Amino acid sequence: LMENSLKEKIQEQEKIQMLFALGKAHESNGDYTKSFEFYEKGNWMQRKIVDYNAQENANNIDSIIDFFEKNKKNIDFNSGYETNDPIFILGLPRAGSTLLEQILSSHSRIEGTQELHNIMTIGRRIKSLDDSDNYLNNLLDLDSESIKMYGKMFIDETKWARNDKDFFIDKMPNNFPHIGLIKMILPNAKIIDARRNPMDGCFSCFKQYFAKGQHFTYDLDDIARYYKDYERLMGFWNNYFPKSIHTVLYENVINNPEEEVRKMLDYLELPFEESCMNFYKSARPVKTASSEQVRQPIYKSALNYWKNFEDDLTVLSKHFNE
Repeated sequence: LMENSLKEKIQEQEKIQMLFALGKAHESNGDYTKSFEFYEKGNWMQRKIVDYNAQENANNIDSIIDFFEKNKKNIDFNSGYETNDPIFILGLPRAGSTLLEQILSSHSRIEGTQELHNIMTIGRRIKSLDDSDNYLNNLLDLDSESIKMYGKMFIDETKWARNDKDFFIDKMPNNFPHIGLIKMILPNAKIIDARRNPMDGCFSCFKQYFAKGQHFTYDLDDIARYYKDYERLMGFWNNYFPKSIHTVLYENVINNPEEEVRKMLDYLELPFEESCMNFYKSARPVKTASSEQVRQPIYKSALNYWKNFEDDLTVLSKHFNE
């Protein structure tokens, strides 16, 4: 039925969504070749609409690294707003962040919220202090009062998303380029990097039609380059802020859930609670693409799932098996 309606005159966005849905339908039936054809068509149509340039993204990452490297002595990391409330889960979309959020928000002292846009909004406010290309250079002009004010602004402006628990999670994956800003304005914030092996992670992005944003996900070469830039930047942040970012590999969570949960809670300085292992019983609403997965116990079928599509993923495997 759906394939027939593709022949009718329908709006471009509807057609793209239908192609993704057909990709999913054939995938569910185990017809991976046919599934990939539809995913590829849907992605190609969407790629032509979005404005994204992989080289531009790489340059942005370079400029972040360059700025923080050069200005280590000039940046004030001591004036931020002193609060332990926020926990940032970041990384690439489809890398297990919803699973981590669901596990942690099953703890009696941690609240899951949603993907909050506040850090990026604060970045835009700092950028608008003059008309520069990004906010980086303006960071040097912030006095200690302003730095503290932006940290407090984050806490105040996210109150609507919270109830009364001690800690809350912001799981906006795209916060990873802003770790330097986070550490300036919220020095005690905890940061968890949700990571997945590149083949599964990148392919999972390619299969997903995102309601908005994530413009890098509609071309396999773009995704691979984005992943490498992310990895490069996270390597830089981990050296820059030693021992203050906790990396969680999705594969480890699937293979040794309790061990990984205990490590995360140790990093958050919280006691282990059995409820974290029964996260799938939680009734809290989940709004991301993984909402169905986190309603069931941990399953291993997603590990090395990309191999079902191996012949069609040479663009990716070339990047990661060099």
